[in-house]
Amino acid sequence: MADSASLLESAALWLRRGQACEAQATPAALDEAVRCYNEAIAQLTTLLSSASRPQSPESARPLSPEFQRRLAIVWMNRGNALQKQPHAEDLEEAVRSYDQAIGLLAASQGSEDFAARNSLGAAWMNRGQALHRQGTAPTLQEALRSQREAIAVLRTLPLQQDISFRLNLAGALMNEANVLLGDGLGRHDQARTSAKASLALVLTQEAIHPDAAGLALQARRALCDAIGQLLVANTTNLSLSVLADEAGDVVDDGLALARLWERKGRRDLRPLAERLFYFGVQLYRLHQPQFLAEFVLESLDPERSSGALPGTPALHKAAEDAVAGALDALRGVQRLTTEDPLSARLLQTWQELQTASTRLAELRKPAG
Repeated sequence: MADSASLLESAALWLRRGQACEAQATPAALDEAVRCYNEAIAQLTTLLSSASRPQSPESARPLSPEFQRRLAIVWMNRGNALQKQPHAEDLEEAVRSYDQAIGLLAASQGSEDFAARNSLGAAWMNRGQALHRQGTAPTLQEALRSQREAIAVLRTLPLQQDISFRLNLAGALMNEANVLLGDGLGRHDQARTSAKASLALVLTQEAIHPDAAGLALQARRALCDAIGQLLVANTTNLSLSVLADEAGDVVDDGLALARLWERKGRRDLRPLAERLFYFGVQLYRLHQPQFLAEFVLESLDPERSSGALPGTPALHKAAEDAVAGALDALRGVQRLTTEDPLSARLLQTWQELQTASTRLAELRKPAG
């Protein structure tokens, strides 16, 4: 039998191979990643079995927490690779992988091993994501329990000590918000609270840390979804105008952050920024049309905003439809006088929307 050092080295090599395959993200590469993780688990399990059959006082020592964490990390990577596969059985197997990791890490919950406790929280969080993706009523309920287990574990960490602690907690809170939004039970106010708590954890880092930026935009997307549902249902104690103001701030700050990272050359945030934009044009059209023209041009006009969203046909159509709808709602306002403040504001809004409509038409023209 190979000695312990050789088995540990072999397992580490299989883990790195699996991570390299997983990063490629193709179906074949993901299958290979799972195979590599299986090999790493087999190597480490051999050590585990050997330790359970002591041959001498030296070998009878219990497995170290570091060894258990190492094995748990491989199980978590296996779960992550399975979760990227398209089949329901892969998601079910991913949950079983996370269960293995959680079992190995459970003893860390009351210890001072912060790294292991962080991994335990991450395992609960990833388990919740795999359950959420299955989308049935029982798995959604279990997904919510998993995210709340993650939150309970991660909140015990010294959050200022390591940014990964805060990022994981922010991710679990954001995931909790998404489960609450999708379980059909109308818990949109709770989702809003969770999304706001997630966002608060990454605000100070969103402009300098790329992972914090991604989480900040995801949290804002969940927050907008929650506020949007509250605006439709009108089931909160907050007034619609207060909710609309909050949503406008969330959208504006999110798109400003996306433009900042666009200027830094990061392109993977565009889908999140586009989601916020689609929400924003409807929000402003329905609730604050006086800000719609400024919003669409700041978002799409590169002459106005460095890092503006690339003007895809779908984005331009959404902007043009919103502007046209707002203009239609203001039909006849151009005949108003400016003798009273309300008429003056309505006329100014109409003029700004006309200007935005003209500029959007210019932006849609092919360059040349």
